[in-house]
Amino acid sequence: MEDASAPSHPLVHMVDSASSVEAEDLFNNMHRIVITNLPDKDVWEAISMVNLHAHNVNPGAPEHLAMVNHLIEDNALKKPMLKGSNLEKLTQPQWKNLRKHIISLSHPMTRCCFQCGMLNYPRKGDIKADTIVVEDIENKHDCRAYRVFRYYIRKLVKDRCDRLPDEATSAERRAVRNGIFLCEPADGGGCHVFACKACKRLCRAGNTSENKPRYVKCSPADLDLFDGVDEENEFHTIGIGDRQPKAYENLSCNDRMLLGVLKV
Repeated sequence: MEDASAPSHPLVHMVDSASSVEAEDLFNNMHRIVITNLPDKDVWEAISMVNLHAHNVNPGAPEHLAMVNHLIEDNALKKPMLKGSNLEKLTQPQWKNLRKHIISLSHPMTRCCFQCGMLNYPRKGDIKADTIVVEDIENKHDCRAYRVFRYYIRKLVKDRCDRLPDEATSAERRAVRNGIFLCEPADGGGCHVFACKACKRLCRAGNTSENKPRYVKCSPADLDLFDGVDEENEFHTIGIGDRQPKAYENLSCNDRMLLGVLKV
């Protein structure tokens, strides 16, 4: 369990095998317990490896991440697959598509849907492949996701921009920002925005005069999002989209869940 006072490691407390459930208060510490047969010095390396991307060429990657990549490599080297397994039935085009899919998973999900705020994988190619034009949006404040999650969107943009070199231009930083949350005026009215598949379907409003898909914002009644936006499209905070106090930066996700209280 995590314990800042333990001398063996600043974040680990090794539970005594002779101790009791009550003595260790295990019921209230379930979210901090790590059950493993690894020695203390190996735990942190194992935890860090679990967080690696699915497309991982690191030779030390654990099995659940490295398996597919090893199989793809074996196929490329024309090594025989296990007899009797379904791997023998895969065609070369299927192996190729599997490799493409695994590589796509290595990209971070950065496309923020204008309406629900869900992050999606960027499509390959031009940024326009991920966008739609919503007629009744004039600026980012018309986007439901920005109104509710603007502080989180800004934090994500800042984190991505901080990875740019110091000499990055304003245009490069703007490209990073627009690659996360897009809201740019479109010719003929409305704005280009990112949208997930579900919101594309919900916002579809027939076709334009040019027989192209037409999109408009959904009414809140059409959505099942408990984010504080009512049927009149008015936003009343319930805690989800509020600016987070500085102290929260030091909390784990489990700590945040335990402290998360919504207004009712």
